[in-house]
Amino acid sequence: MPLHHLKCSLILATGLFLAGCQTSYLAPEVETQWQQQPAATPEFSELQNWLQHFSDPQLNQLVDKALAQNLDLQQSLARVRAAEQQAIISGATRLPAIDLNGSGQRQKLTTGNFSENYGTDLQLSWEVDLWGKLSDSAQAGKFELQAEQATLESARLSLAGQVAKAWFDLQTEQRLLQLFQERVSNLTRNLEIIESGYRQGINSALDLYLARSDLASEKSQLHNQSNARLQAIRTLEILLGQHPSGDPAIVAQLPTSIIAPASLPQDIPLAMVFQRHDLQASYSNLLAADREVAVAHKARYPGLRISAAGGDSSNQFGKLFDQSSLTWSVLGSITQPIFAGGSLKAQQQKKQFELQQKEQQFLQDVLIAYQEIYNGLDTEKILQQQLQELTAAEDFAEAAQSLSFEEYQQGLQDYTTVLESQRRAFAAQSEVINVRNTLLKNRINFYLATGSQY
Repeated sequence: MPLHHLKCSLILATGLFLAGCQTSYLAPEVETQWQQQPAATPEFSELQNWLQHFSDPQLNQLVDKALAQNLDLQQSLARVRAAEQQAIISGATRLPAIDLNGSGQRQKLTTGNFSENYGTDLQLSWEVDLWGKLSDSAQAGKFELQAEQATLESARLSLAGQVAKAWFDLQTEQRLLQLFQERVSNLTRNLEIIESGYRQGINSALDLYLARSDLASEKSQLHNQSNARLQAIRTLEILLGQHPSGDPAIVAQLPTSIIAPASLPQDIPLAMVFQRHDLQASYSNLLAADREVAVAHKARYPGLRISAAGGDSSNQFGKLFDQSSLTWSVLGSITQPIFAGGSLKAQQQKKQFELQQKEQQFLQDVLIAYQEIYNGLDTEKILQQQLQELTAAEDFAEAAQSLSFEEYQQGLQDYTTVLESQRRAFAAQSEVINVRNTLLKNRINFYLATGSQY
């Protein structure tokens, strides 16, 4: 080859190599957003190990059981295992592929003799990674594995939150059931007093009918509440990965009271959201998509493949590997895509558009994560105020309920006033129970929003 031709070839190869060097296709705002990740924040260590804040050993055991048996989590674990194997597959394309074939044949001839033939063949095929295309593909596989691993950790954290919420829901349904039982018991006693007064001519028939109607209505609500508790048990059983039998034995394990965690800190660094595993998974998927764009881009460059083969054949098995009869060949080939109907360029553009879609999704996920933190803090304030007011309303309503029935027995109030005071007392008690549950679940949502570990 003339010297000037060699120089031109070297210049061309160098230019193609530089063009094929690893380049990121990520949008600048995405990389800037991700670089906002915080350093260690020990001042917010109280947000970590949030499961312990509830001081409920039974809840801790339930979470451990769910992490070991939950079927959705087992699916996530299987996806991680599959991604591990895919990463191996993607990395293997950079290495030579070697195949060994062997054959043997024994044939009877028309002369009555036998003909034997044995052969062996060793083939090697290797695509030289000139532009880093195979390395990009291997990196994409590693990033996909990281995404699946982060998704698994996100699923674990989410499952812990779901179990805690289901546990508190069950406690709420149990307390409401007890409240209905107390109300039915109180109404039953009221009816007995009114019936006794009716027989003595003190109370009217209207009071008797109202008392019977109110008791029948509450008994109906008691059945509904029993069913609500049963469904709460089954929801928890599904999370634990066990048959949803609605076993009421779990109710016996409920604590007598819930210890609410301390109030949430108000000055939260928003960059803490980047410790969320779901955002880490989203970003790893972005990096994988970025490498896929690079692979599609470099697929348009020339490719160099080296193949080699060696083998031997003999009519005697013992002479199969005789050096005098061994054959071998080495072949190097270069391919350059010239015309493919625009499919290679379209494939690259397709990957770029898919990357852009994932970028926008990632930025949207970050905004939603910020929103969840803001909502958690604001909701905490509102629920605390609500709980304070409702607790006061509960005390007043219970006092009014007792006073109204006493005055009714003295002939100072009619029975409709008694019914209204009882309704208000029951409503206040129910609201206090529900708001406390909402407050606890909002705490869990906030811990999840900040990516705090259980």
